[in-house]
Amino acid sequence: MASAVLGDAMDIHSGGVDLMFPHHDNEMAQSEAYHNCPQWVNYFIHTGHLHIEGLKMSKSLKNFITIGDALKQHSARHLRLSFVGQRWDLGMDFAESAMAEVRHQEATFNNFFAVVKALRYERSAEQMIQAIDLGASVAASHPLSATFESARSDFHAALCDSFNTPEAMKHLLTLVAETNKFISAEIGALRVQPDGHSLRVVSAIAAWVSKMLRVFGLAEPGPPATGDLIGWNVCDPAEPQAMEHWIQWSSFRDRARKAAREHMLKKPADPAALTEALSALCQQQFEAHLRLLNLSPSDHADPASFFGGQDLHVDHLSEPLRSTLAGHLPIWHAFWTALAELSRPDAMPTAGEVLKACDQLRDERLVEVGVALDDQDDGKALVKLLPASMLLQARDEKQKAARERERQAAALAAENARKRREKILRGKTPPEALFAADPAFARFDPNGVPTHAAPAGEELAKSRRKKLLKEWESQKKLHAEYLAWVAEGNS
Repeated sequence: MASAVLGDAMDIHSGGVDLMFPHHDNEMAQSEAYHNCPQWVNYFIHTGHLHIEGLKMSKSLKNFITIGDALKQHSARHLRLSFVGQRWDLGMDFAESAMAEVRHQEATFNNFFAVVKALRYERSAEQMIQAIDLGASVAASHPLSATFESARSDFHAALCDSFNTPEAMKHLLTLVAETNKFISAEIGALRVQPDGHSLRVVSAIAAWVSKMLRVFGLAEPGPPATGDLIGWNVCDPAEPQAMEHWIQWSSFRDRARKAAREHMLKKPADPAALTEALSALCQQQFEAHLRLLNLSPSDHADPASFFGGQDLHVDHLSEPLRSTLAGHLPIWHAFWTALAELSRPDAMPTAGEVLKACDQLRDERLVEVGVALDDQDDGKALVKLLPASMLLQARDEKQKAARERERQAAALAAENARKRREKILRGKTPPEALFAADPAFARFDPNGVPTHAAPAGEELAKSRRKKLLKEWESQKKLHAEYLAWVAEGNS
């Protein structure tokens, strides 16, 4: 078949490593004899075998998995990441532990892209346009300069080394880790730096990492990506406009949290002051929201009816922004309504109630639509957009871990209570009767401590009496605890 299609020469011939000898050797000998040529194939690519949980995949072992079967359990990107994580010329072990690492890698990239994009969205539109210049070199004085240049060089060297994709991926992940460290340490400056230089550097790194992942075929299918795209080529066209709304609403939550925390410091508590602060914040957010929607305040005088009804007031907007807002605004409206209820004159709110509403918005509601609020030390949350499935899984795992901690704490408390009860019940016997029934003793002092042994009645040694007295004193203490325990109504 190869001769019929390619004739007397081909550049690359591929096959499994098990075909090297004798299959390909025989094929070469026969074809070169038939075509009377000195070299029929210029290069061979022999790929490694696929193993499932350490065993070679085969129908006889009943561990045969088709691509379709694998896609029922894992996403296409997870499979591609697992393939890129293995050398093409060595065997691959398709194991659940390896897929767990793949999911961790994807989450690492997701979080990195989300943080960088969130920082960029906080800038004005003009600043965002200028945020990436891949053609410009990173200033040598910048802390990330050497790390970035080293990563690019090492990545290129890995691909030149027989397409060593695992090594190349390692360099990408190392670069992401180092950039994350820089962001964590400098996030305050990144958000307010006037010239945005560090943000441009971080953005350039994120864009380059994204481009290299696209080279590996890890991005979603779609139109060719521009050079400054950050992420997996997945972006809601309405995202930039919608982020203006989410950042504004997040600012409303930030101010509510600040008011609640300031209220907690007041002694004595002043619910009326907190009510007044919440009322002002709700009115301010109502007016800001109207401005973002290009609506006139004169047409919407009642905030409660505006946020409390079914109408989201987005019909006048064009797609896809209208649909994007329609999927998110009910959550924000419900949050506004909850704070408005706490701002009623007769509500007498506590700071804890306000903070609880803020936490529920962050931990339970927004994750359902792929919005993550990352609270910062300065009180201004970073608004990140992540796959809802990823956030929901993280939330479920966090809740599961919390339930497990509660279960373990309850089990420990029950065990401690059982041990304490056993100890207390040992004190039921009065100390005077502790040794009375023991046939080893014949005579006792007035407190019931043995003085003479049975049956001959010889006096006990001083060391033995000292030990028995210590036991008696311990029982006296236990008996006192027992009596107090019974007095509390226990039995």
